[in-house]
Amino acid sequence: MSKPEVWHFCNPLGVQCALETLYVWQTMITGVLAVTAALIAAGLANKQLRIGRDQVQAARDQIKAQIDDEEDRRRRALRAARASLPGVLTAICDHAEDVLTALTDAWNVRSRRAGGGPVRDLDVVTVDVARFPESLVKPLQEILLHVDDDAVHDRIASIFREAQVLDARTRPLAAGRDITASWHKEMLIQALALHARATSLFAFARGSSDTVEDDLWDRVHSAVSVTHLDLHFLIDQIERDRDQGLSPGEGDIKSIAQILQQRRGRMVANR
Repeated sequence: MSKPEVWHFCNPLGVQCALETLYVWQTMITGVLAVTAALIAAGLANKQLRIGRDQVQAARDQIKAQIDDEEDRRRRALRAARASLPGVLTAICDHAEDVLTALTDAWNVRSRRAGGGPVRDLDVVTVDVARFPESLVKPLQEILLHVDDDAVHDRIASIFREAQVLDARTRPLAAGRDITASWHKEMLIQALALHARATSLFAFARGSSDTVEDDLWDRVHSAVSVTHLDLHFLIDQIERDRDQGLSPGEGDIKSIAQILQQRRGRMVANR
């Protein structure tokens, strides 16, 4: 026998019917509401994520713009400093030539005292050697601040070192001082090295090169020629230093062993 069909009647206002309907479908309604809430939450999360990404990108763009501005400012400063560099290098060469002239004149005095024979190993030298011009310091510092080539940076720094050591060694000579012939030659080679370091930067300063050559000895030989001074007594010493793999002067950073090797070689050569 079949079940009798059951009829449900809603009250006139339909409240009971609506409650029964909600009761029957409550699980599905809860699920729909949960899915809807999840979709809304996901939409809000995606919106926040997009906002966060936009903020990060904006920050990156701002940082990049600042870096680009700083790089542009650095390039303009380097161009300005580089444009003034040829004049600075010329002044350094002039200073080196003045030092060479003063020290060569002092050597000639030693030679005259020797009466045509070998100069005495220890003799009084009195000569007023010009100091490195203070006006050249700031332009060189500007290049050091903005240049990004390590070789150029090191070469300019070596000019400072060479000039400082040369100043310190020649300053006492104004009052007269006993110095050995080898020490006198070493100061002359230092002045030649200062000249060579400056001339090695002319190609960079004029924009025809973005770096500098490593070997300075050819520049030292050129300095001997352009100064028009009689420095024949230095040629053998220059060649010995070059053959030993030493760098000219004192501008390059050397180990203690290299310094001792250089001084021993010069002492033996001048015996």
